[in-house]
Amino acid sequence: MNTPTSFRLSQITRYQLDALAERYGNQITVITVAIDRLYREEIMDTGTARTAREYVGYNQTISGEHTEEELTAARAVGFINAYMVGVFDVIEELKTNLPEGWHLTPGNSTHSFHPAAPNIPAAANEPILMGFVRAVHGDPHYPLWLWKSN
Repeated sequence: MNTPTSFRLSQITRYQLDALAERYGNQITVITVAIDRLYREEIMDTGTARTAREYVGYNQTISGEHTEEELTAARAVGFINAYMVGVFDVIEELKTNLPEGWHLTPGNSTHSFHPAAPNIPAAANEPILMGFVRAVHGDPHYPLWLWKSN
């Protein structure tokens, strides 16, 4: 059952809501989608689903516990922030930098910057989030995960 709700919006938020409603149909749709996206990002992606291992490009480290071998492989690839290119083009380009036995795998598209790590059955280690690829501004981005095969 739907419940009527009222709230006050700033002028800028009202302008943004009206612009989005014009593009996507109505205010209810815009508010529903916005809340759903924020909920999925902030609530559903927390806890165990949130990765604790990601490559931090500015200081070339991996957050969480890692081995020296993992850090060496991650540094060989580097932080990925690709825009207006295809996911597999980026993987193909970086493949030559990968040490023996290491792989890059795209995850599902997401709006979250802390996606859950994929379950890779052949992985000898928990995948490391190396960054993201986005084809067009505003689209979801694809996380790229570094892992070593057994």
